[in-house]
Amino acid sequence: MKKVSNILLIINFKKQVEASFIQRLSDIIISKGSRVSIFPYDEERFNDMRITPRPSIIKNDDELRKADMAIVLGGDGSIIRASSKVSAIDIPILGINFGTLGYMAELEAREVDRIGNILDGQYNIEKRMMLSVEIIREGAIAYGAHNVLNDVVLSNGPVAKLLNFEATVNGALMQKYRADGIVAATPTGSTAYSLSAGGPIMDPCLDAVCVTPICSHSLSDRPVILPSNAVIGIENIDTEDDSVYATIDGRHVERLEPDDRIRIFRSDFCAKLVRTKTNSFISVLNSKL
Repeated sequence: MKKVSNILLIINFKKQVEASFIQRLSDIIISKGSRVSIFPYDEERFNDMRITPRPSIIKNDDELRKADMAIVLGGDGSIIRASSKVSAIDIPILGINFGTLGYMAELEAREVDRIGNILDGQYNIEKRMMLSVEIIREGAIAYGAHNVLNDVVLSNGPVAKLLNFEATVNGALMQKYRADGIVAATPTGSTAYSLSAGGPIMDPCLDAVCVTPICSHSLSDRPVILPSNAVIGIENIDTEDDSVYATIDGRHVERLEPDDRIRIFRSDFCAKLVRTKTNSFISVLNSKL
């Protein structure tokens, strides 16, 4: 791959990321002749940590597009949030794990010295399928997202209660459900909520979608794996108690209104994860899970 000249640094400051680590990472990047940029909301934290030299501040989309790579310090959730920002402009993501599982991250914090080789172009890109989701209300799109890396979840509110709803595939009825909800997951998201709900683990490089009911009250309801070109509809949703929600990648929650419909389909975007190791999916699965 090409040499990396411009780094977008994204840090989850809720994790215990020490200033000394950020300074070490910055020093490596600068020593390779590369430039560090950050989003404006991180500027104050960098100033408090006295990181030198001061990074450039991303002021607009044109400046963001100059980034060759985003380095994310955090856990899987941090990488998912970063993907929502940079996938549409084709910026690959290198994750350094400061979370609990770190299933999607390529490096652990102790491996920071490997950054130099990556900046020299010694890396590969792994593409991950993403989803688009639309909430249709009175014939119009009330909410839309086109860079969903993990999953879309239909669930009830804070009080556990069964939901009645239907799932369609390409307009044809797939199943009528009586359950706590349903998860539509990418292969990347198959190891998250979908797995906890009894769904299968999918190789993250597959092009497919897994639909998994949550605590269904029917023994015949099972997870279904669909091709990536399937258009999934969730409709006729029981919203009488005004507490039914669609949760997108665990980061955006949209309350549903009566007669709302959810439409899920493959996104035109994909997440690009930086890879440098030869670990197979199975070996990573074994070590992480």
